[in-house]
Amino acid sequence: MRTYVGLALLVALAGFLALLTGLGITAGGPSANQTKIRPELVDALGQQSEVAVIISLKETRSPLAPLNVPALVQDAAVKQQRVLSTLTASDFTLTRQYQAVPALAGRMTARGVEKLADHPDVISIAIDGEVYASLDESVPLINADDAHLLGVTGEGVEVAVLDSGIDTNHPDLADDILSENCFLSGDIPCHNGQPIDSGSGSAEDDSGHGSHVSGIVTSAGVVAPTGVAPDAKAVPHRCGDCLEQPMPRDDVQPPASHWQTWFSASENATGWDPPRPARKPAFKRTCGGVEASNAT
Repeated sequence: MRTYVGLALLVALAGFLALLTGLGITAGGPSANQTKIRPELVDALGQQSEVAVIISLKETRSPLAPLNVPALVQDAAVKQQRVLSTLTASDFTLTRQYQAVPALAGRMTARGVEKLADHPDVISIAIDGEVYASLDESVPLINADDAHLLGVTGEGVEVAVLDSGIDTNHPDLADDILSENCFLSGDIPCHNGQPIDSGSGSAEDDSGHGSHVSGIVTSAGVVAPTGVAPDAKAVPHRCGDCLEQPMPRDDVQPPASHWQTWFSASENATGWDPPRPARKPAFKRTCGGVEASNAT
């Protein structure tokens, strides 16, 4: 009996190793025809039976074509269904089917990866994990560093950042702050305890998100990498409680004197408009009476 059990285990192990070899999961790494499979995934599948993955699919739309969301949704759904029809429940457990993005998220086995390695709709299969963005990569990626060499650094430009505020003491940001405002209400008032505040320290950042966004724009490169427009000036508006707010805060309206400050700095930068009471979508994010439907 032990002989049969041992033989069965050896056969199962041999089959699994053969599958991994077919995927290129060997000491030499992925085979040449497995370029869709990220090396990290190859390593992970050599150590565990299934891995959380993101399956990226081909996008039909040209980057220069006009945005057509219904067409994107339909195109993504068609490709997603073709890929899912290739897999069985033992190959892949779906955790997220995106709408307008041609991608799928879930847990996949080595057998599932093997089935999709040559699928015409699949661009890549990668581990679904934490990622970290860095300006020292993104600035060159969009050729902003080349613009800097040509003298285009944002000098003379004012950028309004409507977010959680700004770290007023950060060495990469402190010299760029032109003015500050705060528009909050409810359980999260401004630092002065009121729903509206302005002046030095009024937009002090409590969460770090607004500082991160401001750094992308105008970081001086002292501590963190240089921003896209390092010589631009920032006009931070702290409205942290509106980032996850299900209904508009129409009770908080900035004084008329604030509107000129807001839009002189932000009308070309953000595209946000004054409140439109007749427009009531299901989800809004507002900041001092300024609203954006489904803002990100």
